[in-house]
Amino acid sequence: AVNSGDMMKRWTNHRFKSTPHRALPPVGQPRYAIPYFLGPHLDTEIACLPTCQGPGDPPRYPPITYAAYLEWWYDANYNAARQRDVA
Repeated sequence: AVNSGDMMKRWTNHRFKSTPHRALPPVGQPRYAIPYFLGPHLDTEIACLPTCQGPGDPPRYPPITYAAYLEWWYDANYNAARQRDVA
């Protein structure tokens, strides 16, 4: 199985949806998974692909670098930018 992620959704203007993470093990059986995550270089610009936009389908997101996107994503999902080191 191949699950597309948030960057694929952004690149393709929602043509490929981001797969929600659901990790429910089978009842009474162990669950095995070998995930492999792939992302572009941090300075790569993430913009809607030309073949995924048109007159009636403009880009849904402005261009952003992968580094800026990761910073936004971690802040939105983990509030990492506002966490204080308490150790």
